[in-house]
Amino acid sequence: MRLDYKILWVEDVADWVDACAGELETHMFSRGFELKVSHLGQAPNDEEMQELVLDQYHLILMDYNREKTKLALK
Repeated sequence: MRLDYKILWVEDVADWVDACAGELETHMFSRGFELKVSHLGQAPNDEEMQELVLDQYHLILMDYNREKTKLALK
């Protein structure tokens, strides 16, 4: 039985997520996890963030070089 491992990935370059997710999936699978990646192309607004919080992600990855975006965590 594999355990789900949920990642929320905020990245404006979808190709980057696709390239990295495959390697992460292989790595996590070898350790007994089923990787579930949710990709957002931009930082979520307050309403979207409230919905995302309910999904209980294990890891949230943010693009370090984003263009002047604001992520509001409340």
